[in-house]
Amino acid sequence: MDIKPYSSDGASLSIAVLTLVVTIYMAIQIYNAFILKKEIKKSIRKDIEENSNNVLYHSMYLTFFFQGVNEQRKTHSEAALYYLFKSMECLTKTNIDKDKMDEIIMKIKIIHKDYPVKLSKDDVFEYKRIILLTDIKEKKGGYEHT
Repeated sequence: MDIKPYSSDGASLSIAVLTLVVTIYMAIQIYNAFILKKEIKKSIRKDIEENSNNVLYHSMYLTFFFQGVNEQRKTHSEAALYYLFKSMECLTKTNIDKDKMDEIIMKIKIIHKDYPVKLSKDDVFEYKRIILLTDIKEKKGGYEHT
């Protein structure tokens, strides 16, 4: 068997193939970098939107809650219920600690116990909808509706 010595044509061909492989590898890496950059931007944008919504709904929750407490102090039971239920609704749209929900429920129970309230059917429907959002299985019944 006769082995031919490695010629300059063979070396040129090897260098050309290796150059092509490295070029393709670098093109794939550049493409992946662009894709990764787009995914990072999308993820950051999503996080910013989520955090903005949390801040907005937390602010609304605080506003409604303290307005409900103020109305309760003035013995305006219907208004207090409205604001407290709206604060519950805002709280369900955040990722804030859900222990705040218990505080709102306690305020609602106090209003129900101390200040009898007649609610319209629309109010009852709205409050039931909000209660369903909270995923709490506790009974809130007992309100009369007109």
